[in-house]
Amino acid sequence: MLRQNIARITFRRFKHHVLGIDLGTTNSAVAVMGSDQEPQIIENEEGKRTTPSIVAFSKEGETLVGFPAKRQAVVNPENTFFATKRLIGRKFEDAEVQRDLNNVPYKIIPSKQGDAMLSSHKKINSAVVTVPAYFNDSQRQATKNSGKLVGLDVLRVINEPTAAALAYGCDKSREDGIIATLTSQEFTKMVMPIIEKTIDPVKRCVRDAELKFKDIDEVLLVGGMTRMPQIRKMVQDLFGKKPSTAVNPDEAVALGAAIQGAVLSGQVKNVVLLDVTPLSLGIETYGGIFTPLIPRNSAVPIKKEQMFSTAVDGQTGVEIGVYQGERTLVKDNKHIGQFKLSNIPQGPKGTPQIAVSFEIDADGIINVSATDKTPYPKDSEHYGKPNTVAIQVTEVGLTDAEVEKMIQESNRNKKADEEKKRLYEHASRAEILCTDTETALIQFGELMEDEEKKTIKEYANTIKEMIDEIRSGEKLHHPNILNQKVNEMQKTCMEAIQKVALKQQQDKESKN
Repeated sequence: MLRQNIARITFRRFKHHVLGIDLGTTNSAVAVMGSDQEPQIIENEEGKRTTPSIVAFSKEGETLVGFPAKRQAVVNPENTFFATKRLIGRKFEDAEVQRDLNNVPYKIIPSKQGDAMLSSHKKINSAVVTVPAYFNDSQRQATKNSGKLVGLDVLRVINEPTAAALAYGCDKSREDGIIATLTSQEFTKMVMPIIEKTIDPVKRCVRDAELKFKDIDEVLLVGGMTRMPQIRKMVQDLFGKKPSTAVNPDEAVALGAAIQGAVLSGQVKNVVLLDVTPLSLGIETYGGIFTPLIPRNSAVPIKKEQMFSTAVDGQTGVEIGVYQGERTLVKDNKHIGQFKLSNIPQGPKGTPQIAVSFEIDADGIINVSATDKTPYPKDSEHYGKPNTVAIQVTEVGLTDAEVEKMIQESNRNKKADEEKKRLYEHASRAEILCTDTETALIQFGELMEDEEKKTIKEYANTIKEMIDEIRSGEKLHHPNILNQKVNEMQKTCMEAIQKVALKQQQDKESKN
């Protein structure tokens, strides 16, 4: 949504610099680092420091952007597009898109690519573009692709809250719509339920950082709505200090993006930018347990690797499910990817060494890989042959509300989740022992008495039924009851095998 004059001004005054672009839902802003090492907002053709994020197509076929588009929206609603940022990188069938179908005057239709595009008439050298922290990989990629379509080299995609904090920390020394009279008290009363919902995430953020409110030096408020006196009062009551007014809340994100652009271009060298992951990332391990590799609030870019192995004898492949969330069981988290590592040589369970790696780059894009790192002997056909499979996760997208809900559910169910995890671990152990017992039956069954075999099989079937009931949630058997059945099965099986061994020994001695 850059007008011609913005591109022209940028080339004239900041030819070798990097733009900072805040593609806001309501308003957008463009900034750049000036020669005095201060980030500067670039005004639009009407002299305004922010531009409405609105695009329209007039009946005459003219493309209108910003204020001109906003002024004609009432008489041309079907051809005026606003609040489209939330649609970037989403498929037509996404729930977020489907919810908007009946809430906007313009039509949203499916296309072959589903890409969102920006248009401009001039090439601009490079840019850092901001996105909401909850944007997923496909949305971040779509944002970068939009920049490429207008000739922008998008050096980095950063989160809006991070850009706002960066802006603060860089150098610290005509009316339309319904017109009605609304008092400040009436408006405050209307929005208080929404304001109050923001307090819990703030408290949790401070708690996650292992800090207390008195440890916070400054509080930054970003976005035009934070000018509300009630919001500022609630922040002051919570932190015991007034929120900072050092940065214009409408411009903070664009200024921060400009600073990051200056860092990437080498113009600024004393600033380090660290974003964090909003939720934990990990994989499903045996029994439906969620094993996180990258914990929530980890600084990015980051790479973590962890070794895993097979759970069953003779296993030649492993299915790896990738999940995001804070719950103990994968069924309670968000599934974001799936892939399989094949061609693993048959062998005893626990023998293969499978390295699972998670990597999040500076743009927040996630890559997951699995590599067979088993040290095979030189005479093995697998020696020296790399066996790796990797995916790029593209469906991470969760809205702020969804992230908040998942964290709240995690906190609320923490004790119950730990109990379930313990039960699931016992169930997994029981399943492995059942498999071992059935293998023993195959090996020694012909030498066992029929009654012994029948008893062992009944134990195994009962245990497997209990495991199925646990995993389906139909009945959560107590771990002690499950373990008792397993111990009885093992004892019966061991006694039967000892009888077989004793009989074989006696037969051998009698022959001698």
